[in-house]
Amino acid sequence: MGLKENLIKIRPLLLFSLKVNGVILAIDLLISILLLLLLGKGVEDLNPVNLIDSLLFLETGLMLLAGGATEMTSTASFSKIRESFLRSKENWTIDTYKKGRRKALLYIFIGLLLFAESIVLTLVT
Repeated sequence: MGLKENLIKIRPLLLFSLKVNGVILAIDLLISILLLLLLGKGVEDLNPVNLIDSLLFLETGLMLLAGGATEMTSTASFSKIRESFLRSKENWTIDTYKKGRRKALLYIFIGLLLFAESIVLTLVT
């Protein structure tokens, strides 16, 4: 498999990650404005960027944890644990592992984009 085929597969993943990242950033902006207004700060003192930095760092950690957990649950050892304790009848295949890695990659891309945004916002302010 060449580089061109890998880039074709990664492009939709990156575009979806950017869309999700934009939604998360808009939600963070709304949360920070609402929190600053509810905490009694005046509109002239409104600086939601400082709160957005903290929210982005928190969400970065959550996304990276979700990506790691998603990949971990698709491994053969976790499948055996699930089979032993939960009496699951799912058989582990390499395809389930590859699907789990693709899902985990999405969370990791989103986490990396959020981390980059938080670093940029921290450096700007």
